[in-house]
Amino acid sequence: MTIKVPNRTRRPEIKQLGALTLPSAEVYKASNGITLHIVSCGTAEVNRLTIALPGGTAESTQPGLFDSVAVLLPEGSCEHPGTGLSDLFESNGAWSGVSVTTHHTLISLSSLNSVFDTVMPLASEMVFSPSFEDKAVTRALRLKASQIALGARKVSVRASQALRSRIYGVDNPLSLSPTPEGILALTPDDLRQAHFARLDTSGIHIFLSGKITPEMRESVLRQFGSVDTGTTYTIPPLRFDPSPTAGIIRTEMPEAQQNSIKAAIPTPGRRDSDFLNLRLSTYALGGYFGSRLMTSIREEKGLTYGISAALFAYPDNGYLVVSTDTDYSYTEAVIEAITAEIERIKDPSTFTSDEVERVRSSLLTSLAAVLDTPMQRMDFLQSSIIADTPADYYARQIQSVNSLSAETLAETARRYFNTESAVISIAGKFPK
Repeated sequence: MTIKVPNRTRRPEIKQLGALTLPSAEVYKASNGITLHIVSCGTAEVNRLTIALPGGTAESTQPGLFDSVAVLLPEGSCEHPGTGLSDLFESNGAWSGVSVTTHHTLISLSSLNSVFDTVMPLASEMVFSPSFEDKAVTRALRLKASQIALGARKVSVRASQALRSRIYGVDNPLSLSPTPEGILALTPDDLRQAHFARLDTSGIHIFLSGKITPEMRESVLRQFGSVDTGTTYTIPPLRFDPSPTAGIIRTEMPEAQQNSIKAAIPTPGRRDSDFLNLRLSTYALGGYFGSRLMTSIREEKGLTYGISAALFAYPDNGYLVVSTDTDYSYTEAVIEAITAEIERIKDPSTFTSDEVERVRSSLLTSLAAVLDTPMQRMDFLQSSIIADTPADYYARQIQSVNSLSAETLAETARRYFNTESAVISIAGKFPK
């Protein structure tokens, strides 16, 4: 038998992606105002149900309040107290998850279609009749308090906390960090009141993806549409200083094994006409493995194992945030290198055609991955609804990537990557 050995001296042929189109979700409105979004495709008899409730980090009246509520939702309902919910999920091969975003709490339930009618009502119980039993609350809050205490020993956590306080303002709920003492002081009544006060059905969205049948759709509308909470809940807009005081914040942690560096530069928000180009320049700077920051600071200089840049964007304001950890003796060198790379990306002549094509290919590959499964399609549509982005946001991203050029990347960076306005937070140990 002859074995054909590939020619590894020749680069594999790069094939262009075809047209990428994200189909819209089917949308249904229940009589009580709950909105159901459905993405149905594929052949696997599986599904995922995600419920987005209003109320997240920004609406927590105490730091960590809605995070604590979230972890308790799968811990028993009035109909199935104790381990009743988890036992039913496990016996039916289903699994649940919870997470908290800026303005929402997300509850997800994944299962086989064959057990959908059995487990789907349990998701309704998690939302509308969680029990918040004393023993479960005590156990969950002790675990969360210990996790917070452990996190406070990490340089990256402390650097992020100090950065948020500066860029959002000390009184902004986004900058307030929960403490073990604060979490342990919460009571079942605190959690219960916070949760039920935000159950405004007009603000609840349900996202159902997978191979979805009309019967499954009607079951969800019937189950969730019959609830009448009579609650009104308003999410106020976020407001914070768009121009925080620039400079360096140092958080002493003498026992740290390395230092964490977080650098933030104010940028426009999602509503700005330049936002999509801003995302492209951020991606070229530090959004993928071959980015400017990774190539220069990790591969060429060997100053850190990993470094990244990301946009933290809100409707009217945003921040470019560069994050990395490094040996404390390299701290100044890393900050200088980050600044140098931000300045260098403003020059279009520093881009080669190969780099521009690499950025474009990486971005298009990420956007193509959105179309892989119904769950991934729904993840994108769900994020768009929660973030309130335009309905054609996916198509606009494709268009902006296809028109990518060195001039666009550099011009956007020149306009918005102002290193003189940077807030730099460092946590770790410092020379005497």
